[in-house]
Amino acid sequence: MRKDAAMKAFTSVTTSWVAREDRAEIMRIENASFDSPWTRKELDSVLSQANTSAFIAKHDGRVVGYIIAERAQSHLHIMTIAVEPEFRGYGIGTQLVRRLIELIGGKHTRVTLEVRETNVTAQQFFKALEFRCTKVLRDFYDDTTEDAYLMEYRDDWMGIEVLRSIMEGECKVVNAA
Repeated sequence: MRKDAAMKAFTSVTTSWVAREDRAEIMRIENASFDSPWTRKELDSVLSQANTSAFIAKHDGRVVGYIIAERAQSHLHIMTIAVEPEFRGYGIGTQLVRRLIELIGGKHTRVTLEVRETNVTAQQFFKALEFRCTKVLRDFYDDTTEDAYLMEYRDDWMGIEVLRSIMEGECKVVNAA
């Protein structure tokens, strides 16, 4: 996709709650985005839970991104987020995270997620959205011995602390799991 076409796509992206008919397109993006994607059965199971919130981003009637989060009593937990490869880098993921926090986050003081230690792109993406690495989760994944970083967003963090976190670069071990 040409850059000008992608910028137009960004300005014409709409977000909405996930509907049953969106699931096939979510799976298409899931499979294109992850080495160990969810199965359709896993997706259906997660979306059927009462404490799950899920949004999609659409461009010209086509799903180009999604975010799925679990609502806990004290926080939101982002379970997965992905944007179709040709639409990455144009703010769609940012729109999805901000929409989630805007619509649901007011009831919660923090938002959490795990990121693979090798997924530097995702780490940088979430740091730019004021998430911080708060803990290293050792041997976290079933498909590998790779560690995960627990990242958190809190609406009460001061801007200067966030800048320090972003400038530090890599996450530091706060509490080993």
